[in-house]
Amino acid sequence: MDLNFAISMFIGPITALVVLSVLVRPIEGYFDDRSMYFSLVIGIFSGMFFALAHYVSAVSLLNSPSGFLVLGLVLSLIITMGMAIVIGLRRFRESREGALYGIALGAGIGSMIPVIISYAYL
Repeated sequence: MDLNFAISMFIGPITALVVLSVLVRPIEGYFDDRSMYFSLVIGIFSGMFFALAHYVSAVSLLNSPSGFLVLGLVLSLIITMGMAIVIGLRRFRESREGALYGIALGAGIGSMIPVIISYAYL
């Protein structure tokens, strides 16, 4: 196993979990813990998918002059649509604390993208 991949695998998801736990500690009891951590796990798997989509599209798009711009726009659009689909699920949509679940989802996505990118490019 590559050292960069091992370090990013440790730092990414563990840091997201710790930061999320610290941020929601003051408001504990106002949300469902299972839904919060379920959203984080969905975010982790979504982040892996989005990072792999980034890697596959980067191979084909970076050969063109405007490839970086197109790649950034396409990846941002895919991630935003994915987050909207997950937060639009009935489980999250009908609760008042849907924003907290969105934060957990974003933390999960953000924690896995550097892991896959470091594995693919380094």
